[in-house]
Amino acid sequence: MDDLLVTKDLMNLALFNGIEYQQIEQLREAAQRLDLEPGVTLCNPLTVDEDLYLLLGGRLRLESADGAKLADLEPVRIIGEMGVLTGLSRSSRVVVEEKADVLAISRALLQDLAENDPDVGARLLINLCKTLYERVFGMNGDIEKLHQRVDALATRLKELAPDDPLLSEG
Repeated sequence: MDDLLVTKDLMNLALFNGIEYQQIEQLREAAQRLDLEPGVTLCNPLTVDEDLYLLLGGRLRLESADGAKLADLEPVRIIGEMGVLTGLSRSSRVVVEEKADVLAISRALLQDLAENDPDVGARLLINLCKTLYERVFGMNGDIEKLHQRVDALATRLKELAPDDPLLSEG
């Protein structure tokens, strides 16, 4: 993928919404391009990300801390932005599933950009908050669907085995 397309992809990501083209170009130019082979671990649980990653090509696998597959991550996608911007450790592992083309943007680079232009720092935080809100909103919907499934299964279990001890556990 050529540099112009990478810059365009960065500009289309919610995290960089409202950030000027020249600043996005600075990020892209200072970032490190990585070609990663299958099996490489990009991020580990209980670590703090020093880089956020832009998946440009290939496929990554998101896993829980104990190795259960949670999702496939496909281009164009940012990984690690929460940890880089908050300094908090991650709860998941990211492993290269198919050869991946990744752009690594360091925490230091983002901090320098934010310090040189406080409006950019504010924009990044606002965009991060919006991203978090969207994720929580989506998870709340997923939780509601799971509650409905559990209720339906409990109802069915009552029909099939009204004396089952699982029903009394509440």
